[in-house]
Amino acid sequence: MSMRIDISIEFMEQQVDFQIPTEVTFGRFVELMHKALEGARLPKHWTLELKDKPIKIDDTDLIKDLPIGNGDIFCLIPIQEKQEYMNESI
Repeated sequence: MSMRIDISIEFMEQQVDFQIPTEVTFGRFVELMHKALEGARLPKHWTLELKDKPIKIDDTDLIKDLPIGNGDIFCLIPIQEKQEYMNESI
């Protein structure tokens, strides 16, 4: 049985709601979001991070194995901005 959860993607103070399967890896989820948001005015290269839950997520982690549930919000992070943030943290 395939389970799904309701999440939101946040970018530039706007949110878009999605229902996603839990039987996919986080990497596949990001790929699906790239396809779903194709054509939207977004940065060329971006990734997703879980808002308000400082957990390490690997591309091979299954969504169902992560502490992600209905109502969680993922922030769309431009990769260049993420790299700059990581450099400041070092």
